Amino acid sequence: MQKYLRVAMVLALLLTACRAEINLVFDIDEDGGGTFAMEVGLDEEMKNLASMGADGADPFEQMLSDVGPGELEDADVTRYTEGDMEYARWSIAFDNLDGLPDEFFDQTDPENPFRSLKIETTDDGVRFEMEIEMPDATEDAGDAFDPSLLTDDVFAFNVRARLPGSVGDHNADKVLSDGTLQWALPITGGTVSAFAESSSGGGGIPSWVIVLIAVGVLAVLGVVIMARRGDSGEPAFEAAGPAQA
Repeated sequence: MQKYLRVAMVLALLLTACRAEINLVFDIDEDGGGTFAMEVGLDEEMKNLASMGADGADPFEQMLSDVGPGELEDADVTRYTEGDMEYARWSIAFDNLDGLPDEFFDQTDPENPFRSLKIETTDDGVRFEMEIEMPDATEDAGDAFDPSLLTDDVFAFNVRARLPGSVGDHNADKVLSDGTLQWALPITGGTVSAFAESSSGGGGIPSWVIVLIAVGVLAVLGVVIMARRGDSGEPAFEAAGPAQA
C-alpha cells in the first residue's frame, strides 16, 4: 500500500494544479461481512503527468500490472469517472476479517500501518473500530520539500466506512452526502483511532405515533358525525328510552 501512497504523493507535488486521491473503503453488511476496496483517483492533468513518466502508457494499466501475488490479484477491478476524477477500484468481498488481504491488514508486519481492526455485530447493529499508525511518507523527499503543500486540494488519503442502518456514535472527520464516514490519514505521520457504531432498528413508525394518529382520526370522525346530525336537525345523541321491566 505504501508504494501507491508515495507515488501518488510525489506526482501530486510535481504540479500543484493536479489532484490525486487514495481511498480505503469498507462497505459493511449487517452480519459483519461486506466489501473492502482500494480506490486510486487521478484528475486529467495528473493522469497526463503520470503517463509521461510511463512512456505514454495508461497509468491505471500500469497500476494494475504492478499488483502481485498476495496483494489484490483476486480483486474485482473497475474504472469509473466521478466529476473531474478518474478512479481505479480494486474490491474484495469478505465474510469476516480473515478474508481481508494480508497486504493491508497483516498486523504482524511492522511496516503495515493497520495496528488494529475490528468489525463486530452488536445487539442492534454493527461497530467498526480501527487504529492506523501512518509513517511519514515525506521523509525521503529531502529538506527542500515543504509538507504544507500537501493540502486536500492536491492529495488526499482517506479511510471510508459505510455501515448498515442508522449511524450513531462516531468520530469521523467528515460525513459524505450518502452517509459514508470518512477519516483523513496524515501523510506526514501520526496515529488515527477511528470508531463508528450503527443501529439497524428504528426503520418503522414508532407505536406511540400510530396511537396518536388513531386517536386523532377518531376525534375528527366524531366531530364530523356530530356536525352532520346537527345539520339534519337530528340530535347528535338520542336519549336512552325507559328501561324495560
